[in-house]
Amino acid sequence: MDLIDETRHYHNFIHDTKLKWSDEDRLWIDKVRVVFWWWMNIYLENEAAPLYEQLANMVESMSAEEWMDPETERRLWDLDDALSNVLKQ
Repeated sequence: MDLIDETRHYHNFIHDTKLKWSDEDRLWIDKVRVVFWWWMNIYLENEAAPLYEQLANMVESMSAEEWMDPETERRLWDLDDALSNVLKQ
């Protein structure tokens, strides 16, 4: 099936893999790794689902350059905290 790149060697597999994924797939997987619970909240289909869907759509539409910005992850977590605080009220 030729799914594994045997030339790659890693100490751990937290941020990368030996699986042969395209750059586009790797980008999407990294996005899900950072805010996976947003997609989980969408599938709960409750009153917050549309809000999380907007956030997930925003993340999915980010280019690799936008995604790799060192501030992106912090900003997304700040958005998540703000939304969580609103929903708790």
